[in-house]
This record gives sequence, C-alpha cells and structure tokens, in this order.
Amino acid sequence: MVARCRWLHRPDWPEAIETAWQEALKRPRQRASGGRGWRRRMNLPPLTKRSAKFKIFLEEAISSFLGWQNFIKGGGRNHLVCSAKEFEEYSDYLKTRVSPATAANRVSGLIIALRVSGASVDEATAKLMLGYLRRRATLALNARREQCPDEEIEPEALFHLGVAMIEMAASIPLTNKKFASVMFRDGLLIAWMSVVPARRFNFVDMKVDDLHSDGKRTFVIAEHQKVAGHDPELIYLPEALEGAMKEYLEFYRLPLLNKKEDHGMLWVTYRGKKLGGPAMSLAFARRTAAHGKAVRPHALRHSVGQATGNAEHAAELLGNTPAIVRRNYRKRDRAAAMAVNFAKLDQLLKQAAEQGES
Repeated sequence: MVARCRWLHRPDWPEAIETAWQEALKRPRQRASGGRGWRRRMNLPPLTKRSAKFKIFLEEAISSFLGWQNFIKGGGRNHLVCSAKEFEEYSDYLKTRVSPATAANRVSGLIIALRVSGASVDEATAKLMLGYLRRRATLALNARREQCPDEEIEPEALFHLGVAMIEMAASIPLTNKKFASVMFRDGLLIAWMSVVPARRFNFVDMKVDDLHSDGKRTFVIAEHQKVAGHDPELIYLPEALEGAMKEYLEFYRLPLLNKKEDHGMLWVTYRGKKLGGPAMSLAFARRTAAHGKAVRPHALRHSVGQATGNAEHAAELLGNTPAIVRRNYRKRDRAAAMAVNFAKLDQLLKQAAEQGES
C-alpha cells in the first residue's frame, strides 16, 4: 500500500511563513500584459471572495510542500523557498504518493504560491517539472480510457424503450397528470436522442418556437456548434414521433408549467422550469437503468463514432471534424496515436536535467 502524503496544515505553519502569506494576500494583484506563454498562464487572478476556492488550493499546495520538507526530507525552513533541486525531489516524492493529476496540481499550486509570496522561482526547472507531471497525468488518463470497454449501446432498443414509455404515460389516469407528463417527456427525449446523435446542449436549449416544418418533416436548427465555420446543424424529428410531439405540446407540456408563465422552452421540469443539462442526463440514466443499463446521452455519440466505418462519415453525423472524431470518439485511432509513454518521458526529463547541469 502506498503511503499517503504528510501535510503541515496551516495552523502549524512557521510564524514567519504565516505572516508572509497573510501579507501577500493583502497586496494588490497586477495581471501580466502581453505574452501567452508560461508567465501569463501562471499569473494569479485577484484573491477575492469569489476566488476563495483558489486560495484554498494554494494553501493546500503549501501545506503539502511544508509537510514534505519537515517530515520526509527533514529540516524545515522559516521561509517559503524551493530550489531547483527541491523541485525535482518534491516531484519525485509526489509521483510515489499521489495520482499523476494530483501531483501536477500540487506542483502547479506551489509555483503560484511562490509567486504570490514574492519568492524567486527557477522558471526553467518549474516549467520542466510541471510540464512533465502534466504529461504524465494526460497519459494516465488516456491509459484508463483505453482500459474501459466500449459501451455497447443499441439505439434501436432505446428507441423502443422511449416509445413504450410514451404509450405507458398515455395509459396513466388523469388524476396523476404530472407524473404522466414527466414520463411522456422522458420517453420522447429517449426515443428522439437515440435516433439523432446531437449534442445534449442542443436539446436542452430547444424552444417551442424552434420547431420548424418543411412540409414533410419537423426539424430544429441547432445554433450551437463546436466547430467554427460549419453550417447550423438540422436536428430532424423522426417521422414516427411526429404524433407524439403534437401530443406532448397539446396535453403534456402545459401541466408541467404548473400555471406559471410560459417561458417557451420545449423541455419542462416537474416544477415548471427549464430542464437543464444535468437533469436531462440524470433522467436519461434513470429511465434506461430501470430497463437494463444506465446510459448517458453523450454515450450515444461515442457509439456512433465507434460503429461508423470511417472518421469522415462519423464527423458528418456528429457535427465534428475527422481529427476530433479520431481523437475523442474512436479508441483504435486514439490508441495508435499514443506514441509517448512513461519511460520515454522519464528519459526526456533525465536528458533535460543533464543539459541544465552542463
């Protein structure tokens, strides 16, 4: 079992460090002008009440570093200082105690804290170590993704589930109209999203007035696009759901508004408000879990990306570029692109350290 990190929590900080930290937080912050590289990324925003979580993040990084100095290395100091050698030793210590992402966050927080307190920072070493730890975190995340089995989703089964929920809602007595309306809404959503792999936020932001018809089919113009330059995506309503949509608008949507002012959104919650993204995903997962396996709406997009023969065709269906599809939706292509591993990173780090010493 890997030993946990030992922290020196803020009440136990040396008095000089505590005083210097309090004074540093009172000083006004000035943002760096120009440049988009290392200096600007590590620049600290104003520490106000709105950034209280960020202040806690910095203090946790300091506590972790002071704990390493006092309990692991031995011989704590009265000033917050970190030499180039200590950066390397502290990073090696974190690699054996915490996850790659946590190690990168601790070092990142320490660097910002040193800047806040006015201490000098060996930028070359800091940049090298933080970049190395962040690449380790990225590789670890990709490795976990590769170990996860592909989600086997059958859109046809989900469509039939949605239709069955619509029929079930129609059989519920009028005395429980709201319950029936929620079930009808969820069934319509599941059936529609199982056929059209559009992004969730395009469904969330649908309004009643957004429903258009070309004389044959009903469609919604998706205004939100992640890929610049693409024409607005048309989200077509399946012909089999045309009647269900009319029923929803006439009989099931109004009871959900609960006599409140109509805000015009297509999908309405039990309390008459707009159905948000997290609530939509939760409803989707709960309904599908009750009939087998919980499915997230976005998993349908991954299913299309995996099942489609080539990335170009999948990009047309998903409203993305082929490069994005290969990177995010096709595990085989993503695995082939992972040419860097931990051993290679360690070798590069060692070479960079040797060059710095020479």
